[in-house]
Amino acid sequence: MPIGRRPLLAAGLGLAAGPALAQGTLHPHQAGQFERLNQPGRMDLPALHHAHAVTDSPAPRAARQGSWRALAHAAPPAGSLRRDGLHRARGADPHHRGGDRVGEPALDRLAPGLRPADRPLRRRQPMPLGRDHAGIAVVEGAIHLIGGRVDSFHTNSNLHHSYDPLSDSWTFRAPIPTARSGHGCVWYRDRIFCMGGEGTNRVHGQNEAYDPATNRWESCAPMLTPRHGMGAVVLGDSILVAGGGPQMGGGVKSAINEAFTLA
Repeated sequence: MPIGRRPLLAAGLGLAAGPALAQGTLHPHQAGQFERLNQPGRMDLPALHHAHAVTDSPAPRAARQGSWRALAHAAPPAGSLRRDGLHRARGADPHHRGGDRVGEPALDRLAPGLRPADRPLRRRQPMPLGRDHAGIAVVEGAIHLIGGRVDSFHTNSNLHHSYDPLSDSWTFRAPIPTARSGHGCVWYRDRIFCMGGEGTNRVHGQNEAYDPATNRWESCAPMLTPRHGMGAVVLGDSILVAGGGPQMGGGVKSAINEAFTLA
């Protein structure tokens, strides 16, 4: 039975429109790890973070919550890390969302035949709803597109679709419990984990996990430092989340580097 996208988008809009309950918490590793884009020089966690930070998730609590720990700080402070990869902070614009940069030699080695010169591009089935700042993960050949915004963080969506390139078709999946954009999204321990993101007067710390086998979401331990526009990767048995903006908008970047492990 097809499900209309309008109620889901409206649900995301309703979630983003209300005032945030202050849920930010101070931690020792946060001291002096932030910087304003228009005012160079390190500073502490901005006061606005505590008004914008939210960590409560409407999803059922996972039996294993996992835990976060602080790592060595990223240098320099970064608003977003995906344009140039995790090891090079782009730092200029927390709102930019791009894929990790892969050089052409690496692309040829990892995915031969995918370059346009070798395989001309052709039109495929469009997304059910166009949006940006979404989370993307590939699971067993399917591309999952989660959340994102229609035009700004005032129009966040909790939509979740997967795309099958073999059949050139999109499938509606269980929506993410917390509508958001600019969040991290990784495949870890047989789950898709989404953490962070922003909305209207909100910076999200919710850490929610999706099980493709059951088509269900659960909530895990929230981020120590809620933020958006971070770089998120899996390294070993942990999810590393570095950089990001600690308040709504792109005015402040951070050198925060934290790791999540599902114990």
